[in-house]
Amino acid sequence: MEKIFTRKKENGILLGYFLGTQLIFPILSVYVLGFIFGIINFPLNDLELLNIFSTMTVSIPFFIVVVLLSKDVFVSGYNKIKDNLGDFFKKNLIRFVFILLGNMLIGAIIQIVFKVTADNQEIIIAQFKRFPIPLFFMIVFFAPIIEEIVYREIIMKKLSGKGYYFALIVSSLIFGFMHLLPSISQGNFLALIYIVQYSLLGGAFGFFLKKDETILSPMFIHLLNNLFVVILLFIAPKL
Repeated sequence: MEKIFTRKKENGILLGYFLGTQLIFPILSVYVLGFIFGIINFPLNDLELLNIFSTMTVSIPFFIVVVLLSKDVFVSGYNKIKDNLGDFFKKNLIRFVFILLGNMLIGAIIQIVFKVTADNQEIIIAQFKRFPIPLFFMIVFFAPIIEEIVYREIIMKKLSGKGYYFALIVSSLIFGFMHLLPSISQGNFLALIYIVQYSLLGGAFGFFLKKDETILSPMFIHLLNNLFVVILLFIAPKL
């Protein structure tokens, strides 16, 4: 698989994602924003609001930086599909439908057999009711674009020297595990069974990257998948 990023850019994005957006910066921003809110007498007992502020404070700048650093990736991907845009959208819409149905089936089987839910799903539902706009950005744009760059364009391609299947499996497992960190952090280790669902989803995205030789395919399907989730989150409270 063709690598477009330089090693310096790859390492910078990976450090920014795993240490920055997932660990260090969110913690620091909570304290910084807590200090600022304290000065302006903002209600610090609203932890959900503080967490959303801290998440957006970190995520938006990181998103902009990664998109700018990934310009060559987007240009290369577009050049490969520009002469067949209709075919690109058609085949990926079909792929999305099959992935959606398969994902729903696997999720239903896990819930029926193991009677366990992933805490990150419940957290997202609760937060979306209060903060629909920030969550819409994080779910529909940040996650598909940043995650496809990190897990497929960088990690999968970095591991491809050890073989395609090795790179696909390892990158997909990391993708699945990271989506379950909220559950693990709350001690819900039974939810680890969902690593099957998330890893299979990541594996499908990796397969489409290999097949089409452009990150735009898995990114587009990922975006559609998350958009469908947001639509459900928007409709569910009204049912």
